[in-house]
Amino acid sequence: MNLPPGFTSRPATPDDLDPVAALVREWDLKYVGESEAARAMVQYEWGAASLDLERDTRLIHDADGTLAAFVQHSTPDPALLRYEAYGPVDPGFEGRGLGSAIVDWTEAQTRARIGPGATARLWHAVQAENAGANTLLATNGFTTIRSFWQMAMDLDDSFEAGAAPEGVTIRSMVMDVDGPAAQGVLNTAFRSHFGHVDETFEEWLAQQEADDTWDPTLGLLAEVEGQIVGASNNGVIDGVGYVFELGVLPEMQGRGIGRALLRHSFAMLAARGVPKGRLGVDTQNATGAVELYRSVGLSPVSEHRVVEKLIAAD
Repeated sequence: MNLPPGFTSRPATPDDLDPVAALVREWDLKYVGESEAARAMVQYEWGAASLDLERDTRLIHDADGTLAAFVQHSTPDPALLRYEAYGPVDPGFEGRGLGSAIVDWTEAQTRARIGPGATARLWHAVQAENAGANTLLATNGFTTIRSFWQMAMDLDDSFEAGAAPEGVTIRSMVMDVDGPAAQGVLNTAFRSHFGHVDETFEEWLAQQEADDTWDPTLGLLAEVEGQIVGASNNGVIDGVGYVFELGVLPEMQGRGIGRALLRHSFAMLAARGVPKGRLGVDTQNATGAVELYRSVGLSPVSEHRVVEKLIAAD
């Protein structure tokens, strides 16, 4: 890694979880104004079957050993010719060339992993309000291709699940029994969504369990005539309730099943005394998710962008 004088880099190890989470937290606090679930997010990402910490991560320290920046570069499947990266820099170390070094490293890593004559897409994730990072990426040839919102709403014990559509049953998921079928429904529901890559149940479960806050008993199912047609994967992190995933089979969409799952998920969390609900959404989602979430009472609280550059092999 080509760094400014006085800085060194090395791959991350599992023991670096807390320092990296603290760095991500400071980065988000500056550019988002809040930092939610940083540690759980890093745990979850490091739990991906496709991620190799030795190959795919670098910590950047100054001469005193202070963690100044972190970068992650990985792909869910090399055959996709798509690599995903993000590179938080501690606000106290901005303006010292670390962002440029991070971008250069991710481009070099992409070239090193693709075959002769191939071209891959390199994505970087960045906060919409991070003007410096967005300018740096644009100067290096990246263009914005997508934006995502975090949406939130207040919850209390007055929030009601409401009735499920006729013929639809909403019930708790029993992971050992329902997990493979439920995760198969999520794969099918998300297959047309931006960036989705199918996972096996074992891969999905291992990544969920990498996050030590995850509680499998908070998942819900929607059934029609005994068949699972929708599912939500929910959790509580630092006292905030999250709907991590919510999907309905394409042929069953438009019947109010997604709304019922969402309302039942938040009602379940509210009944446990959780004061706030959150989820993330692709602002260009074509299934009406943004409108659904707004109608339930969710509002955008932050925005992240995905920027892309085509990288050709050397």
